[in-house]
Amino acid sequence: MNILISSASYIFSDYIPGGEHQIAHAIISRLAARGHQLCVLVPLKRLRRDIPNVTVYEIGRYDFDGSDSYWNYHWNWWKFSAMAYWRAKELCKRKRIDVIHHLLPAFSGKFSLCWKLGVPFVYGPLFLSWKASSDDEAVRWRRHHRIDPLLDRVMDRLNMTLGRYLWKRTVAKASSLPVSVRKALDLLPRERHQDAPLISLGVDTDRFRPALAPGSQQPEVLFAGNLEHRKGVDHLLRALSIVIKHIPDAYLTLLGTGRNEAKFKRLAEEMGISGNVSFKGAVPFDQVVTYYQGCRVFCLPSLGEPFGISLLQAMACGKPVISTRAGGVPEFVEDGRSGILVPPGDVERLADALLALLRDPDLCHRIGAYNRQLCLELYSWDVVVGRIESIYRNVIGCGHL
Repeated sequence: MNILISSASYIFSDYIPGGEHQIAHAIISRLAARGHQLCVLVPLKRLRRDIPNVTVYEIGRYDFDGSDSYWNYHWNWWKFSAMAYWRAKELCKRKRIDVIHHLLPAFSGKFSLCWKLGVPFVYGPLFLSWKASSDDEAVRWRRHHRIDPLLDRVMDRLNMTLGRYLWKRTVAKASSLPVSVRKALDLLPRERHQDAPLISLGVDTDRFRPALAPGSQQPEVLFAGNLEHRKGVDHLLRALSIVIKHIPDAYLTLLGTGRNEAKFKRLAEEMGISGNVSFKGAVPFDQVVTYYQGCRVFCLPSLGEPFGISLLQAMACGKPVISTRAGGVPEFVEDGRSGILVPPGDVERLADALLALLRDPDLCHRIGAYNRQLCLELYSWDVVVGRIESIYRNVIGCGHL
């Protein structure tokens, strides 16, 4: 099958940490391993190794992750979308393309123009948008990125008019609109729900697996993600300060960077827990698994989470997880079986959950074993990519590949 990925991810990479990069690379490389030929359009390519059967086209060299303003971020998306359409049109003329797939980013407002090309068009899996803890949090983020208020107002108007129209057309014309969690169906018109199969995200169960030998018995908590308020890092630090009163050697390791990193370090110092906290920064992707394997509990206390792929990675490593009842997390983290879910922002409940698991290594082992089996059966990338292939079959009307 000849597949055109009209938008793979903001950065297509096999080594840069980041959920979206990992998702796109995992899906595309596994489709190629099954014998499909892929043309992949991306704003920015950062690959250490080429993928057999995959040709990657870098469109525009837009660095969305490094964008320094609200205007530039959105304007570059408009330019990329137009350029990707013209490149896709050219490829469709030169090659026999069976299906076009807009993979990522896929959430409300991220339109595509490639449905216009007359080829079966798949959009998704569709993600939930971020749920900030409060309107004030969202306002602070927008102010931080608003360098030119006039241009930003123009972009707001453009997104609310033409952008919204193009998003609705994308949804209306797509042959299939898979969703990453059932809650994302709320983003689609009811008449499209029948064309929106659930395609959960996955995890590399060969890479992310339990350690062969028992590691340290220290009651260590691991966090992996952007160091931002919306990830609940400040709540995790406050919860740790409570935990330490009962378990003095409890330890928190944080993987990742972010604009609030210095603030969180100051908070740890002010609370007198800096000796129990380690900020590791941006750890190379191929080294992350050793941190998952070495912790006792993984915690992602986000105020909002479209999915939370780091939770799946910890579960695949045989670890219990603690997270919040936010966004799509409750759809794959079973409260009481995969770990513990607490209300977003509730420091006391978060501390109680940490204490319950850190005090009981046997319980952590039982939960971890359950999580590992769950990932093997439902969330391995091979299972997920098989579901994506089924969507391709349906939209092109083939009975076999």
